[in-house]
Amino acid sequence: MILFGSPQPFFDRKTSIVSKYIDELDYCEKLFNLMHDNCPGNWYLCIIDFKNSHIQILDSLRFRSLDEFRFKSVKIMVEFF
Repeated sequence: MILFGSPQPFFDRKTSIVSKYIDELDYCEKLFNLMHDNCPGNWYLCIIDFKNSHIQILDSLRFRSLDEFRFKSVKIMVEFF
């Protein structure tokens, strides 16, 4: 599943506090982040591709009713980077 809409505004946040102190992220192409879901015991993988400006969510137990929660969680995490 790939987030709809352009994630470009999230990738343009190079002036964030994190980038001031962690310049190694400039050399990072992909970030793999394991995230916990509201569903008990369910985890999903969020892959942020900085090089191609893509965000991908991989979940073996996808519940469409939780998509909005996941999108919000991923957007918050991406804004941090």
